[in-house]
Amino acid sequence: MYNSYYTVKPCQNKFLQSRLDDKARAIHKKALENMKPVVDTKAPKTFQLIRKE
Repeated sequence: MYNSYYTVKPCQNKFLQSRLDDKARAIHKKALENMKPVVDTKAPKTFQLIRKE
């Protein structure tokens, strides 16, 4: 695989660079799997002054 491996950055050793890239990709994938949603889907807050009784 590393003989035809295209690196993003210039490197001397394609084998080591492919290992580093694979490890970085795995860390990134794990971080994406562990992400929690950030969007707030709760109803907007209503104030006492606006509410008519």
